[in-house]
Amino acid sequence: MTTRAPGTDRGERRLGASRQPAAASPGVPVLSLPVKYTIVIEKAPNNYAAYAPDLPGCVTTAATREEVVELMREAIEFHLEGLRRDGDPVPPPRTTAAQIDVAA
Repeated sequence: MTTRAPGTDRGERRLGASRQPAAASPGVPVLSLPVKYTIVIEKAPNNYAAYAPDLPGCVTTAATREEVVELMREAIEFHLEGLRRDGDPVPPPRTTAAQIDVAA
């Protein structure tokens, strides 16, 4: 016999219970709200490299700054898609960046 908390219905869960995202039907894209992840762009001698501090392992390189930004957008989307597919949590964006002036 299964016992449910008073006032709950089938399919409802108690607060704090684990929730898995609903699976999308085949061929139906999963819509999500846009979020902004900070990326770090470094100029190397022959190219640009970028990474997302909030998404370990999400990196790319390119010949130009513009190209590395676009490739990071694609890399982040691919990375998040893989996390969702594998049932792993998607880390929220937490990193920020700032540039400061100092006497050189």
